[in-house]
Amino acid sequence: MRSRVRLVVRTVLATLFVAIGIAGLVLPILPGWLFFGFAAMILFPDAKFTQKTTAWLHRRFPWTQHVFRTVVR
Repeated sequence: MRSRVRLVVRTVLATLFVAIGIAGLVLPILPGWLFFGFAAMILFPDAKFTQKTTAWLHRRFPWTQHVFRTVVR
């Protein structure tokens, strides 16, 4: 049951980030590429790009470890 909830949360967050990313492509004040990156990290947690990026993020900002453990895994 808990894994199903996490799957729904991951899907909703990824969809939201993709929608914001598309809006960012149209609006000059919103960085769309950043939200596409967030969506990719949520959708593909086992990809090499995602693992490298999250490792860098955890070294730079240690508080992000809890967020990623809760949402991604």
